[in-house]
Amino acid sequence: QVRRHGPDLVLVDLKMPGMDGLEAIRRIKALPAAPKAIAMSMEDFPETEASAYAAGADAFVAKKDFGEKLHAAVDMLCEWREP
Repeated sequence: QVRRHGPDLVLVDLKMPGMDGLEAIRRIKALPAAPKAIAMSMEDFPETEASAYAAGADAFVAKKDFGEKLHAAVDMLCEWREP
């Protein structure tokens, strides 16, 4: 879907059926002109966040903090865009 639609930003759940989110992030980030990627997870452990960044995520948001931290993560990642 990323190749097909060419988004600027993707949200990736680290627990997905079929392919885990870390592998999805690695594949997305290997694409030419890869979008920014925000990893999200129910697990709020430093190791989970570190794994997401190691896979290529540009930001990490724990689902328990989703409502209050997602907007800030999107704003931070989209500052690079031209108006």
